[in-house]
Amino acid sequence: MVVRKGRSGGTVWGGLTGRRPVLLGRYCSPPARGTYGGALAEVAVSDTRVAFVRETCSAGKPVERRVTVRDLSPDGDEEIVAPTKYTAVDLAGDFVAYHDATDPALIFVHSLKTQAIAYGISQEDVLGTDLQGDGTLLVGSLFPSSEDDVLRYSWGDQRGRRSDKCTSGDQIAIDSDRIACIGWGYADRYPSLYVVDLRGKAQAQVTLRRDPVEVDIRGPRVAYATRGCSKGETKLWLVVFTKKKRLPLPAASACRR
Repeated sequence: MVVRKGRSGGTVWGGLTGRRPVLLGRYCSPPARGTYGGALAEVAVSDTRVAFVRETCSAGKPVERRVTVRDLSPDGDEEIVAPTKYTAVDLAGDFVAYHDATDPALIFVHSLKTQAIAYGISQEDVLGTDLQGDGTLLVGSLFPSSEDDVLRYSWGDQRGRRSDKCTSGDQIAIDSDRIACIGWGYADRYPSLYVVDLRGKAQAQVTLRRDPVEVDIRGPRVAYATRGCSKGETKLWLVVFTKKKRLPLPAASACRR
């Protein structure tokens, strides 16, 4: 599946391999960004589904916004999840999460099966989010200290369970009850990439000698990106780990000063 969008307004396209892309929607304005620079994506992909925010424009400005889920399979359909004022989506399994554009602290998790809101939370200063297929939501936010706060919410528990290893709120991912995140210890010279279970037990760790940019996890696969040694360069690493081999993550060497 391919999804493309313009940086300043533009269009959203989606398609399956071997099929012609179809126009999904248009943007009147650039994608929304978090208060502290964390990107809140307005397009999310899961299997053959695409979740996006469709805008109706007038004089170059949005007059209506709708969180929409489109199934691009041959027999797929389209569902309007939430009308007006909502923005920034995550999609996984039968769940879609979206933010309230007028109050960014409010995040709702919507069930596509029941066609209703499963639960909602209020979290200030959100830097990043990620959604698991069972509706579990991972939220990173600015914490009033040198570290960020990373909390986990679920359908049956909206109290917010803290992930202690994670200290970077905009570099988080969750899948298959595993969390991938970036963490700093007080005595650490470099940050580390952690893969932890829901109890907080580390299953894998690697020291990153270059600045991390992004992390993702899908099943046994972990992807992370670091800044390269050249200006504007980014290095992408893709790793597969198993229970028998707990620490297979390669570490990039430090850049020469």
